[in-house]
Amino acid sequence: MFGADTTLFGAIQAVPSFVNRFCVGDYGTAAECGLADCDAQLRSNPLCAGLSDGEACCATVRANNDDWVNIFLMMGNFLLYFGAAWGALLLGPFIAERWGRRLPIFIGCIIAILGCVFQAYLNFGSKEVFLTARFVLGFGAGTALCILPMYNAEVAVPQWRGVTGGLFQFFVVCSGFTAVFLTKFITNYQIILMIPAFAAIIPAVGVFTIPESPRFVMQKHGYEK
Repeated sequence: MFGADTTLFGAIQAVPSFVNRFCVGDYGTAAECGLADCDAQLRSNPLCAGLSDGEACCATVRANNDDWVNIFLMMGNFLLYFGAAWGALLLGPFIAERWGRRLPIFIGCIIAILGCVFQAYLNFGSKEVFLTARFVLGFGAGTALCILPMYNAEVAVPQWRGVTGGLFQFFVVCSGFTAVFLTKFITNYQIILMIPAFAAIIPAVGVFTIPESPRFVMQKHGYEK
């Protein structure tokens, strides 16, 4: 889910339905947001002084749409990582040391799914709600992802521990690639924003089909159990 969203948020910025929903009207015209051909009004922008080529003028104006690029998009990306850091520092370790490794993975996935639902369907037309949902998504992902490598190391036999640890990162990258690939065929930004939630369902359900970490069981109940 984390790998999917970190790449998705870059790809979705080129999806017209997303740009139309969050940029047009709030951060500029359709032309300034990159959804329409350059018009005379755009070419008269002071940023285009000295530029004779219309397309170069448009590219300059759109790249300097500071509120859209440097506030909304930057904050949407930053809050995901910021939330992930706090989830990994606070909630994940707190639960894992008290109630086992599986529970924080499940809880983190549920929080991430809720974040996806709010950013995609329940933002109520509010940029603030959308950005808060980005933080919630990151918080949930961080909660789960800080425990997954720990669980992996504690259940894998020594000769396979390095391989399974490498596969964890491999699948993070694969999820990002798959998510971006899907944006080539999906035009609805809400469905795209839900892709990390679909990915989170797999560990949320699957975690209860695997045993608890033997290291945690020995810490809490002794070697005999």
